[in-house]
Amino acid sequence: MPRVAIAACPDYQDDRVSAAVEAALSALGDDIVVRPGERLLLKPNLLSAVGPDRAATTHPAVFSAVARALAARGAVLSYGDSPGIESPERAARASGIAAAAEALGIPLEDFTLSEAVENPEGRVLKSFQLVRAVRAADGLVDLPKFKTHALCTLTGAVKNLFGCIPGTLKAKEHVRNPSAESFAAMVVDLAAYLRPRLCVMDAVVGMEGNGPRSGTPRRVGLILASTDPVAMDAVCAALAGLAPAAVPTTRIGGETGLGVADLERIEAVFFLPASMEAAVAAQRECPDAPRPTPPSVSGTAAVVLAPMRLPDFRLPDAERSTIRFVTTKGVRFLRRAVLNRPTIDPERCTRCGACVRACPVEPKALAADGPREVPHYDYSRCIRCFCCQEFCPAGAIDVRKAPLGFLLGPKSVLPI
Repeated sequence: MPRVAIAACPDYQDDRVSAAVEAALSALGDDIVVRPGERLLLKPNLLSAVGPDRAATTHPAVFSAVARALAARGAVLSYGDSPGIESPERAARASGIAAAAEALGIPLEDFTLSEAVENPEGRVLKSFQLVRAVRAADGLVDLPKFKTHALCTLTGAVKNLFGCIPGTLKAKEHVRNPSAESFAAMVVDLAAYLRPRLCVMDAVVGMEGNGPRSGTPRRVGLILASTDPVAMDAVCAALAGLAPAAVPTTRIGGETGLGVADLERIEAVFFLPASMEAAVAAQRECPDAPRPTPPSVSGTAAVVLAPMRLPDFRLPDAERSTIRFVTTKGVRFLRRAVLNRPTIDPERCTRCGACVRACPVEPKALAADGPREVPHYDYSRCIRCFCCQEFCPAGAIDVRKAPLGFLLGPKSVLPI
C-alpha cells in the first residue's frame, strides 16, 4: 500500500516549511532511497516567468527545504524545467527558484537539449524527445504545485513531468494528443518511463479556478510527499472534492499500474508539527480553510482526508472529455453546442501575442489582424488544449461553457 505523507504548513516561513518537509519525508522512511553521492535532478513546476505570489510555480521555500533535506542525505543536486514558451532561466529567475538554488550551490541544467527516446512499452507515447539532463541523472525528484488545469482538471505530480520534454516540442504532443484522454495517456506513459524517485508537492498556497497560470491563489496549508505520483494526485483530487477518477491522469495512471488511484488502497499519514499548532489554529479561522484535523492521524486516505476537503473549491470551466464524433466536419454544429471553448476578454487582453505563440496547431487556431488587435479564434482548428489560456500573462482568456456541455457528463465528486 503506497503512503502519502501530509504535513501542515500554514505559510512559507522557512523554518515552518523545513519542519513540514522533514516531517513528511521522515514519514516515508525507507520508501526514500538516496545513496550518498548519487545525482538527483529536482524538477519544480516553472510554468512561466511569474513571481511566487501568483501560485503558478513551485515556491522557492519548498524547493530549498527539499534540497537541503536531500543534500543532508548525501545527494548531489541539480534542477531544471522547460516552460512552454519562455526560457527556463527567465522562469527560474522570476519564480525565485534561481536565487534559492544559487544560495545552495545547485546548478540549473540545460533543459533545451534533448535526445530521441524509444518507449515500446508506452500505450500512446512510443517515441519522444527527452531532455538530456533527465536521462543523465541517477534519479528524478518531482516538485509539483497543487493547481487546477483547464485540460487535465488538476495538475500534480504526474502532469508536472511533462516539463521533461523541451518546451518547443511540447506542441507536437498536444497536436498528436488533442483530447483530455489521449493527452493524459501520453503524460502517464512519460511518467512510467521516468519513474520519479520522490514527489514532494507545494500545497501551502495552491490555485483554483482558471488554472494553471491565471487562476486564484487558494490557501491549502499542506506539504505532501510520496514515492507514488498517482497516489499523491489521488489525494489532491480528494482535497479538491473530486473522485480520483475524475482526473484523467490519475485514473489512467491507476489503470495502467503507474501507481494507485484508489483512496481505500492508499495509506495517508497527517502531521501537525508542534511548532505550527498556533499558526494552523489561526489559519482555520479563515472561511476557506479545511475543517480541523487532529495533530496526527493515519489510515486509509479515504478516512484521513474526509475532514480535510477544501470547501467550495473552484474547478476550471473546461470540458472533462472529448467525444470523438464531435470533431468531425459533418457535425460542426454539435461541436459548437457541446464543447466548451476559450474566449478572449478584450478589456483584459494586452495584445502581447503569447496566446498565438502558444497555440500548437498549424495553421494557428487564433490570429490577430494587426499588432494592436485582439486575436480571434478559428474554432474549426482549435483542439481545445487550452495552451492559449495557460500562457496568457494577463489572465484574459476564459472558458465559455457550451449550451449542451452537460451531454459530456458531470464531474465525479466525492460525497461530503
